[in-house]
Amino acid sequence: MDEEKAISKKDHKAARIVVVIILAIAIAVAIIFLIRPNIQAEKPDPSFVVLHSFPAGSPQVEYIEKTLLPRLEKQFNNLEAAAVYCDESKIDSEALRMKNEGKAPDVLFLPPNAMAGLAGLGILVPFNTEETPAEYTEIFEAFGLGSKTAGMIEEKTYGIPIDVSVSVLLYNPSLLPGAGGQPPENLDAFWSMLSTLSSGSGNKAGFILPDAGMKSLAPFVWSSGGELVNEEGTKAYGYLNNAKNTVIFDRFATAIENGEIVVAAGKEEALARFAAGESAMTLIDTSDVPSFTTQYPDFAFEVTVFPAGSSGSISVINCKYISITTDSRHDATIAFLLDISGSEIMNAEPAAIIPEEALASARSLPMSWSMSDMQNEFLLAMKQITDGYKTTQQALDDLAMKWDAYL
Repeated sequence: MDEEKAISKKDHKAARIVVVIILAIAIAVAIIFLIRPNIQAEKPDPSFVVLHSFPAGSPQVEYIEKTLLPRLEKQFNNLEAAAVYCDESKIDSEALRMKNEGKAPDVLFLPPNAMAGLAGLGILVPFNTEETPAEYTEIFEAFGLGSKTAGMIEEKTYGIPIDVSVSVLLYNPSLLPGAGGQPPENLDAFWSMLSTLSSGSGNKAGFILPDAGMKSLAPFVWSSGGELVNEEGTKAYGYLNNAKNTVIFDRFATAIENGEIVVAAGKEEALARFAAGESAMTLIDTSDVPSFTTQYPDFAFEVTVFPAGSSGSISVINCKYISITTDSRHDATIAFLLDISGSEIMNAEPAAIIPEEALASARSLPMSWSMSDMQNEFLLAMKQITDGYKTTQQALDDLAMKWDAYL
């Protein structure tokens, strides 16, 4: 009996200790939750956030940060505005992260694939539906219509196009053959020139690209008479994987294998290596030329239209879209849109640097809610081809079937 009493006392004592520990933890958690709001209140997050991918020192950044946002802060009491930079390739995932943390940006400047993806997730407000606030619709109708780059998916538009640009050939005359270092007259001359420009050691290439994605290869496909999808943009099989494209992709893969074409890890790396003399030619969006000039003021380069193939010179028309989120602060967002859309810095009219003939023939990439997935599948197919994992025809057949599921 004494032993049972002793055990019972020990059990009661242990139970009391457990209760005390649980109460202590509960009190600590309560204190943390009581203190935490006060800590956050000392350093509040900006109440108006603009997410963008414009390079530092660009006219867009200068205008947004030094003119537009200070003007908004004066216009609206207690408004704290901030511009947040994110690399273009990661801007959709960054916007999603901010949304999930309850800090969604109010205004975003998005490339087409990011706009389409975020719209598909229900994060963006469409400009042209009956449910859209009238002020947003009026702004879109004033500034967003009549553009070749209207990013419409299933008759809904989620962005006002600005910074209209076209992919053009950027070349270094000092590295090109002949007097004055003239660029290739056509695609046949381009392919012939590559072997003479490459050092074969990997230190110097004829051509460098930010990636081997659809935007990079589309000008080669279209200018050579190939297609990515049908005219309605609803089907890839029979177009993306046709015989003409097989030849183009084969040629691309061989040039990459031989070191004649180098694929960089993004746009910034490609332009930096081009400016360092590691490549004679690259592709650039005309909207990026001013910032490239500012970044490399002593580097001599020239810009020309994409080399013509059997179907002429057809490059990619591109833009950024001004989009708004479902969490945006309406009053400041409306003022921001009116200001930015009407400014010369952000005007949707094509820049003067774009060759007129390039703009006339340029085309948009296929629009889909799943543009990012389409791009990832495209990159995978190119890797399968260059690694020899699949034949070019097998890779394109599989890619076309996957694209059909997205279109």
